[in-house]
Amino acid sequence: MWTFRILGALLVAALIVVAGVLLLPADRMAAVLADQLQKQTGREVTINGQARFSLWPELAIDVGDVILGNTAWAGPEPMLTARALSAALSVPDLLSGKVRFTRLRADAPTLRLARHADGRGNWQFSETAGPGGELPPVSLDVVELTDARLVYSTPGSDPLIIGPLDAELRWPDPDKPATLNLSLPASLGNLLIVKSRISDFPAFLSGGLVPVEADLNLAGSRAEFRGRINSGGAGAGRFEAQTPNLGGLLGSGPDAAAAGAADATYTSDGQLSLRNMGLRLGENTVTGEADLRPGAPTHLTARLWAKHLDLSAYMSDQSGPATDGWSKTPIDASALGLVQGAIRLTADSLDTGTVRLGPTDATLSIDRSRGVLKLDPATVFGGRISGQLVANNRNGLSVGGKLTMTGIETEQALGDLAGYRRLSGKADGTLNFLGVGQSMDAIMRSLSGSGSLKMGQGVISGLDLDRLMGSGTGAGGTTVFDSLTGTFTMASGNLQNDDLLMSLKNFRVDGAGRIGLGTRDIDYLFTPVALRARSGQGIAIPVSVKGPWSKPKIRADLEAATKADLEAKQDEIEAEAKEKLREKLSEELEVPVTDQQSLEEALKDKLEDEAKKGLLKLLGVD
Repeated sequence: MWTFRILGALLVAALIVVAGVLLLPADRMAAVLADQLQKQTGREVTINGQARFSLWPELAIDVGDVILGNTAWAGPEPMLTARALSAALSVPDLLSGKVRFTRLRADAPTLRLARHADGRGNWQFSETAGPGGELPPVSLDVVELTDARLVYSTPGSDPLIIGPLDAELRWPDPDKPATLNLSLPASLGNLLIVKSRISDFPAFLSGGLVPVEADLNLAGSRAEFRGRINSGGAGAGRFEAQTPNLGGLLGSGPDAAAAGAADATYTSDGQLSLRNMGLRLGENTVTGEADLRPGAPTHLTARLWAKHLDLSAYMSDQSGPATDGWSKTPIDASALGLVQGAIRLTADSLDTGTVRLGPTDATLSIDRSRGVLKLDPATVFGGRISGQLVANNRNGLSVGGKLTMTGIETEQALGDLAGYRRLSGKADGTLNFLGVGQSMDAIMRSLSGSGSLKMGQGVISGLDLDRLMGSGTGAGGTTVFDSLTGTFTMASGNLQNDDLLMSLKNFRVDGAGRIGLGTRDIDYLFTPVALRARSGQGIAIPVSVKGPWSKPKIRADLEAATKADLEAKQDEIEAEAKEKLREKLSEELEVPVTDQQSLEEALKDKLEDEAKKGLLKLLGVD
């Protein structure tokens, strides 16, 4: 282990100091120390600062501006830099055959650890490096790092940078556990404090898995680990954490208590597996398992189960329905680029504040900033929805979906999603849509696609067809219908329908027009037909619905209805006159006249008969 090599080099240098401190100048002693470190590590060592030494009661070495080189594949940056290094050995213990470091201190060190694609670490020194030798029993009264930084790099991912931090290691007895305490600034000016107990410190330094207990504290939030870890960071054990206020801890988010626990396994290449996992946020509980693999992006696979999830208090609705239009607040979808993988959730119910789902089985798959949510199915708005929803943030944000709906309560669905509550009843349908934009307003104004709707009995609020057909004013009241069907297309945020058919007890309603999804308005023409009017021949009164969703104007076109009625009556009068004319001609011509052709034949026969009679009378023939 490289730590033992460095300790050995310091010990050799210290012995050289004892033997020759009176003969060698300080800069020569620094060169000897650098040479010993280089022999032990196989890396270039440079000491640019001044060196100071003392002999009694501690054999102390203090040097400044120390640089430990890196292996070639790990990059040009040195593995270790420090503004100053200080080491002190107890001389009485050294004379008795013991090595007790009373002080090891590094000021502003930066340690760069890197792992090669083949699994090698830059902390594994070459076989050509000088032997560490067998050290006598070693103890460390205190090791201190101040203003330290750790940079950890793995192939295909951005470096992990930790620090600045302060660290203190105490191991006064080589036969007893060591304690390691860390403190580093965290969010909102808080201080993260880690206290750990390492049972077999020599085995730990040599890379072995040893029992470790660690406790973390941050702004009143606590976490603990009980398990086994090695010096490379790999390990396995039980991790538990809790916070009284997650929002306060993170600086944003829900102001609620949260807790989590899992059996965790972490490998030296950065892979994390969580089993027997439990998460709690307020009164919500989720169980499951997850696997994470570092990279750019991080690979995540999770399987989660929940009973009743109520997230309405934690999810701000900045893009939902509003009386004055859709939200123009920019939507940040950058999180889609941070993770790649799949998360499956099975829940008895889920309330997001905008949408309330019943039993749900949903899988979210994310690949290169594109998320696909598969509903298989989801129980929502009193019915079921199956299909998929897509959010793509590869080249700007776009959202789309392909859904099949069964038994959906339209009043609840349209009300929660669009703020429109004038249509109620259960509906089946299909919906294919695509919207593009960085805000809800831009997405709704760009919507395109198609769909269909089929309803049984339902109610339209704000329109009374019975009163409309009777008096010509139908605003207010309700209309109960027996069935409703129609198809639609969408383009540039406008929904166009031309084949609406609604059946009522005494009416049939045809409909066509535009519904502005982006502009939240409507320009639609209903044509109700009173099926029992005019002796069952029906009468139609076109109804215009125009204006904003919140307060549309409803007007009946009585002039058009009267004109149509007059045209119908004119046809009746004309038909009646023709019928009376035929009856009179039949009487006069003494020949049945039923249509235009029989009238012409009867007139011809009558003329021929009259001509024949006239000719016979002229000839004197009776």
